[in-house]
Amino acid sequence: MKKIVGFCTTYVMQSFEVVERFMLRRFDTPRHPFIFIVGQPRCGSTLFQQLMGQCSNIGYISNFQAKFWKTPYFGAILANLFKPRRHDTNFESEFGITEGLWGPNEWGWFWKRILEIDPDTAQPRRGSDTEGNLKKLGQIIAALEHVYKAPVIFDNVDVFRMLGQIATKFENSLFVNISRDKLFVANSILNAKKKRFGTLEDWYGPKPMSYPALVKLQPVEQVVKQVEGVGADLNRELGKVDDDRIFNIEYLDMCSNPSVVVEEFNSFMGKHGAPLILDPQELPGSFEHRNRPELIDPKLRDQLYRLFNQSELSPA
Repeated sequence: MKKIVGFCTTYVMQSFEVVERFMLRRFDTPRHPFIFIVGQPRCGSTLFQQLMGQCSNIGYISNFQAKFWKTPYFGAILANLFKPRRHDTNFESEFGITEGLWGPNEWGWFWKRILEIDPDTAQPRRGSDTEGNLKKLGQIIAALEHVYKAPVIFDNVDVFRMLGQIATKFENSLFVNISRDKLFVANSILNAKKKRFGTLEDWYGPKPMSYPALVKLQPVEQVVKQVEGVGADLNRELGKVDDDRIFNIEYLDMCSNPSVVVEEFNSFMGKHGAPLILDPQELPGSFEHRNRPELIDPKLRDQLYRLFNQSELSPA
């Protein structure tokens, strides 16, 4: 019986995929600006997406919609039908995972599939049709904006080494670049490793171009080099994008005054012809930031300072 149910489920989903490919033919490329959130791992990108999803009409991938990663247009239609007009978030996440059906989702399976990302290199697989894949991506984003009648925002680390190609292919693509003190980024990655894996040995987060040289390093040095490598890759890719297409945010500013960041981002969107409709519901006055000395493992503190060439903490 289980085999029959499994076969039927597979058949139905494959049928949906065929129908979706037919439906996507009506779309070509996004007409309106769409946004990618970029930055180091553990920089606060999920919090920014929660903020915008809570207080504006911006379109985003919810946990509900993410379940339809093979049929994103169909998933968007369903999500639009069932999503409540207003929903509350607790502004919390764990390893980038939010709670509830309508919390934002990184949509990892979709990005790996549409861009043919090799998990071992974090780049498109050798021989993949990058130009064709970007064309398909454009059709899908156009379909999503058609459903949501609003700009669409994405948050996923799998695209960070393709930002230049995306920016070149889509002149209406915009980028939110979130910065956080690298020492605390590294510490947050180490804390996440301990909590998720129970060890510092496993890899966590995006893989920079320097990844092959990092795998044999001891854990703390590996993470520091990971942060430096991701930063270098991001700077290289963002260097291919016009400055006026990048909205820069400091993690601490977002935590200390989220309402101001929301207003400034809306002004940025307005300059690109796509102002958002802001919901007047009250946002928290601030969030407790995690650039705090007590969150650094005392056993790792000296090594972190040494590797970052710091004798004391960066200012919070």
